Amino acid sequence: MKFSNVFLIFTIAILAFAYRLLPNVPNFSPVLATFLFIGVASKSKWKSFFVVFSLFYLSDFILNNTVLSIYYPDKEGIIWFSNYMIFTALSYIIIYILGKAFGNKNSIFNILNLSIVSSILFFVLTNTGSWIFDPFGLYPNTISGLFASIVAGIPFFQTSLLADLCFVSFFFFIYHGARLIIPQLSYEKK
Repeated sequence: MKFSNVFLIFTIAILAFAYRLLPNVPNFSPVLATFLFIGVASKSKWKSFFVVFSLFYLSDFILNNTVLSIYYPDKEGIIWFSNYMIFTALSYIIIYILGKAFGNKNSIFNILNLSIVSSILFFVLTNTGSWIFDPFGLYPNTISGLFASIVAGIPFFQTSLLADLCFVSFFFFIYHGARLIIPQLSYEKK
């Protein structure tokens, strides 16, 4: 009997989703690591992405309408979508594609390098989004305003990078450990 890794992939995604909703260290999140992991480990081209993306949209919806609602002073009522989410979603898509295209399952160095690239990509894209859709008027609409937004995010980047490296290492450690217990478990081909 061929054992599929779908159960393990979605178990990791569900745990990452739940982690986001628990009190935790700010910006120490498994989200980027989850998208990189499913990009590398899942067989489907986009089905896994959309299922996991739906989970994270749901967690964004919950967070945006509770603890993060102070960041949406221009919104009243339920926040279904925000302009910031465009940059976050774009980051998730690109990270998933990077995992699909360049993820070498047998090289931890490759995976860690992709994790670093993912962190940088997310940092630049989301800080650019903060600059473009700045509801508090913190950054001028100039190149210096963009640089100010990026510099202001550096302390958050350090925590985010550490989280990405920790979670991606943990996910692949769990995955390889599961392969020792269930030898039929293997990475699914793209």
